[in-house]
Amino acid sequence: MAGLASPLTTAEEQRLIQRVLLASDERAFGDLTHPYLPRLRGYLRGLSGSDSDADDLMQTTLIKCWQQLTSFDHKGRFVAWLFKVAHNEFLQWLRARKRYVGALDKMATEVGQSVQSGDAAAAALDVAGILSTLPEDARAALVLSRGVGLSHAEIALAMDKPLGTVKSLVNRATQEVVNRYG
Repeated sequence: MAGLASPLTTAEEQRLIQRVLLASDERAFGDLTHPYLPRLRGYLRGLSGSDSDADDLMQTTLIKCWQQLTSFDHKGRFVAWLFKVAHNEFLQWLRARKRYVGALDKMATEVGQSVQSGDAAAAALDVAGILSTLPEDARAALVLSRGVGLSHAEIALAMDKPLGTVKSLVNRATQEVVNRYG
């Protein structure tokens, strides 16, 4: 899948970033981030498994982006940096919650039972359940690749991982999902 098509050109991004940095222009920040909010929310929903947690994570991500925009190094696209901040916010959230261990086994059992039932709606919902059973890095890489549409290079930047590692994570996560349905 090709990288996420940017609704903003690099020049437009740079102009908006400068307006934010020079004048604390909230409208410019909104113009800069607004095109990515649906995909950002979907990414965080896929990681957290909850609409309300995704909304909370999105809010903290945007606040962190506002506060740390001076650290954007312009090596890649703004969208990759935005998703890197979101990924880091998710990891902090996950560490703070310390909840996954027992719940993952239960979800894996429930996913297996629902898929066997042949209920298409349940199977569609089970994707979130299967994703929740994947290791954090694999889940994040798969959602960024298939759900958000970032290229492997953009995912590597967002997750601060080597390109080869990202390719392996996406491949293994994809195989795991296929094996669960197969």
